[in-house]
Amino acid sequence: MKRFLSISKDLAPGWRVQFAMRLNDTTFCESWGELLGTDQDDDLPGETLHRFRFLQWIDPAAAGSTGPVTYRSCEMLCRDDLAPVRYVVHSAGETAVFRITREQVRVTLATGQEIAAPIDAPDFLLDANMIPQLDLCVRLLTGGDGAGFVGRFLSPSAMQTIEYTLDPTETGWQSSFGETITRAESGGVERVDVDGVEIRHLPFTLPIWADRAGDITAEVPRGYTPPASMRLRETSFQGPDVVHGAALAAPLNGGTAFAAAVYFAGSGRIDRHGFSGLLDLGTHQLLDGLAERGVVSLRYDKRGAGVTPLGTDMLEPSFEGVLSDARAAVAALRAAPESAGLPLYYIGHSQGGLVALILSQEDPKPAGVVLLATVARPIDLVLADQVRSQADKLAFSEDVLTRRLEDLRALFDHVRRGPDSDKSALPPKIAAQRHLMRWYREQLAHDPVTAIRRTKLPILLMRGSKDEQAFDADDRAFLDAAEEEDLDLTYRLLPGLDHLMVQDSGGGLADYAQSGRQVEQSVVDAIADWIAERQGTIRQEEERHAR
Repeated sequence: MKRFLSISKDLAPGWRVQFAMRLNDTTFCESWGELLGTDQDDDLPGETLHRFRFLQWIDPAAAGSTGPVTYRSCEMLCRDDLAPVRYVVHSAGETAVFRITREQVRVTLATGQEIAAPIDAPDFLLDANMIPQLDLCVRLLTGGDGAGFVGRFLSPSAMQTIEYTLDPTETGWQSSFGETITRAESGGVERVDVDGVEIRHLPFTLPIWADRAGDITAEVPRGYTPPASMRLRETSFQGPDVVHGAALAAPLNGGTAFAAAVYFAGSGRIDRHGFSGLLDLGTHQLLDGLAERGVVSLRYDKRGAGVTPLGTDMLEPSFEGVLSDARAAVAALRAAPESAGLPLYYIGHSQGGLVALILSQEDPKPAGVVLLATVARPIDLVLADQVRSQADKLAFSEDVLTRRLEDLRALFDHVRRGPDSDKSALPPKIAAQRHLMRWYREQLAHDPVTAIRRTKLPILLMRGSKDEQAFDADDRAFLDAAEEEDLDLTYRLLPGLDHLMVQDSGGGLADYAQSGRQVEQSVVDAIADWIAERQGTIRQEEERHAR
């Protein structure tokens, strides 16, 4: 297998390419690449480097996922053999600068925070869906004559190097990631086919936003303003690793409050008001509504969101870290003057429901637990159902569905082997996710059904009938356990609502990115009424015992 040739000798000075990614005849991503010339880097004085620009837009909704259309503008400096030295990403109003050596990658985030990780010398850089970077790779394999390749690429998002192979075929290459790459007459990429996605080379035409990419990638203002009908106090608390931004919501008249609650958000980097990047998950609507009904609540940034920095587990996320942060949030609410003398409840959404169940077994115990769209089965079974649901919506072939389910099973086979398994033996597609294995392994260690059995507290279980991330099977597992344990569990299946407790309009996950979505008032009322009813029951019991 051969390595790369020379950019200065073997890549046309006017290299410019454009690609479109299509799913079911719908374009959901386009990317552009061009060689801008030579440059230098302050860390390598006197060394001539090559400067490339890459542009990309992606519409996750068109690919059956969730999130708004986003734009990225990236620049790369590399050596003559394509080894990356610096990579700068502008997206969603933020800039990240990656500095790369043979032994280490170091990123400086928009906040000024720096992260460093050891790596094995990367041969090239490959960012998510940035096909022009793959085109560079194959063009420099002896001029694109079909030679194979064994090497490593740097994944900026994962901060790791990943093995990558290209085996020659009659028409191009077969990659270790399952990509079938068709070679263009020019020696680059003409077409890529992978898991139902078709990627096509297009005649190069820069988008109209190319010269104002800084404006296009700027973050859209979120526009959250607390309603005048409640009070919001911005605050913070010290977690086990970082200081978390937080906010306390309370009724206008503190004397009308009858309970307090800590809100545990689902997975991902979500700020205290429920924004994940440009996506509004509706947390502020739910908790503002509860404050208006008399329930004080604490909401807080997860690590890496809002004003809260990434933690020490940033390169290998930890579910145990999520639990530790949640415990610190509970302590912060208990110490807040707004909650003085009030019974405390836990409200968990999605993965946050598992957090609520686990913490409810610890002292001091809450008065009750609210589970919103919470899964009961092991995470790999739930992810498999999500893959099937997406495949049905996007009309994937049986072959594509089978491959995706096989990839998922292979990933969790390695997760279950534990941290001492031989990571060097991981297939490349699984190795690309090895930074998530600790997260999955720690989450699998906590069985939601076992947790609900041990939670001898009042529970409100709610899910929307149109939820595509938690399913009937999850509700049934919880309900069966509650019946066997004779638990005080109230169940509400909410007609027409999705995973975020918003009225479903038929688009599935794609709907999440729509503006103007509102958490249903019936959800707020159901939670407030249930808590009020529980408090009335508790007071009646206290009065009966007093007599």
